[in-house]
Amino acid sequence: MNKREKENIKSLLRRWGGVVDYCKELTIRIKELEKICADSSYSVGISYDYIRTNVQISSRVENTVIKTIMIYEKQMEEYEKEIENALKEKSIIDYVMSTLENDEQKVIILRYKEGLSWDNIPDIIHKSRKQCFRIHDRAIEKFGSQAESSFSDKKLKLSSK
Repeated sequence: MNKREKENIKSLLRRWGGVVDYCKELTIRIKELEKICADSSYSVGISYDYIRTNVQISSRVENTVIKTIMIYEKQMEEYEKEIENALKEKSIIDYVMSTLENDEQKVIILRYKEGLSWDNIPDIIHKSRKQCFRIHDRAIEKFGSQAESSFSDKKLKLSSK
């Protein structure tokens, strides 16, 4: 595994560490956009359901509101796809993590999910710093070979975003 591939794995693991918060944030954005859409349609006296039928409205203001709502709906769909892909990616990483040895799992979780520095990890797992780096490197190598096949099975791309 070359340096770039290792960096891609590390980037993937960093995303994995924050995927739940990321999905929560996107869900909040979706709800905010839904509220804006409902409020906007109400403010010009059009029901949101009526707008969704794509009926042409005569007023310029109403047409502007409808176009804005359609843009927001497209953004909501993109957020929903992002959530779906993030959760698929997380499930694959969770599976690959389950194949690692206990020490490897601990180092990866502490480093990427908990965000701890290399100064703190050795104290927690009771190993030397050098041992922690070796465990980490071994885990990244295993992760790379396991993840590549798991991601291709799910038709997702193993790369940095």
